[in-house]
Amino acid sequence: MGMMTLASSFRPLPPPWLIALLLTLAWGAAARAEVVLTMDAPAGCPGRSDLEAAIAARGARLDGNGPQRALHVRIEAEAEGFVGILSLPLSAEPALRRIHATSCAELVDALAAVAAIAVSHAPEAPQEVSPKRVSYEASDAVVAPSGLPRAADGAPVAAPGATALAHGSRHAPARDPGTLRSDGVLLGPFQRRRELSVEAGTLTIDRGFDLTLLGGAAIGVLPGQVVPRFDFIAIRTTMLTLPGDTGTFLSAPLLYSRLGVLGPALYTGADVETDLFGLSLGVGTCLALGYVRDGFSALLCGELGYGVVGLQTLDGSGNEEQSKTRGYGSVGGSALFQYGFGSRVHVTLRFGLDSTTHALSAQRADGSEVFHGARFLAADDDGFNGYGISGYVQLGIGVHF
Repeated sequence: MGMMTLASSFRPLPPPWLIALLLTLAWGAAARAEVVLTMDAPAGCPGRSDLEAAIAARGARLDGNGPQRALHVRIEAEAEGFVGILSLPLSAEPALRRIHATSCAELVDALAAVAAIAVSHAPEAPQEVSPKRVSYEASDAVVAPSGLPRAADGAPVAAPGATALAHGSRHAPARDPGTLRSDGVLLGPFQRRRELSVEAGTLTIDRGFDLTLLGGAAIGVLPGQVVPRFDFIAIRTTMLTLPGDTGTFLSAPLLYSRLGVLGPALYTGADVETDLFGLSLGVGTCLALGYVRDGFSALLCGELGYGVVGLQTLDGSGNEEQSKTRGYGSVGGSALFQYGFGSRVHVTLRFGLDSTTHALSAQRADGSEVFHGARFLAADDDGFNGYGISGYVQLGIGVHF
């Protein structure tokens, strides 16, 4: 009975290859380094927990049971926004990364993307740092294994929180977006993905404006004649300059705003005359089919607008038949073809089409109609005068800044 009990309780040992595999996996898990994140940021910026969450959202893990690695982030306010300095002592050749952005939230998101890539590709064990590793911001500085910048002779020259990163280092100067040359659109309207090979370094985000003053003529407002139309448009641009002089590209979205003047114009009928003058404004977005600051650009823009127009009708003796001011809503679209002379000045040709909540019209004192503008959907007995429709062409000159 005792022999049978012993035999039934015996279990053979696992094969040697299985033991080796389990030990290897266990050693690999134990070797994953723990990344200790520290962060200095001005009041009002997202905190360390927000940055950790953004890094984790990109699939990178900071926890581990191996050797600890320091990852330090410092954010400073500057005249044009914020600059983030990211110390990356995680690879064979650590470095500092400097990123500029207009808002602190945008900057933290960009820092999280860079940190996630660095953490995901960190080696399993500490590495020697090449003595010739040069920080991209400082031609005579190297980054020590601790992640702190040192001069070429090895002496420390700055500590986290200090304004200067290294002897001879410089903050990327605030650049005027109007002087940036654009190499095109970062992602075309029909592109879902684009791959660009870039060097390690600074990703700079610059925001600016394209301001254009346009003049031309509108048709469909008054029957049988053109009406002067003038517009001042502002398009907010966001330019991304990639590291290593890879290029400067336009990034979406493009925010669009417009202030317009319609008229003055005079409509002459058989027995009366009507003066017209109007103001309008609109907001919307633009889609860039192509964009080169010192070359050809093409934009498609859409807007929602509101306008006010004044109409005064006089008879042949100069007596007032009718005077009215009326507001209207509008939906419009336009195509802008722009050519830049250098990085500052451009000329623009613009075509557009607008639809308004009602067609313009004027009446005599007895209520009879003098005219109505181009429209679709006929007027009815309830006072609806049909939806107005008009087109225009304009030529203008503008600047970037």
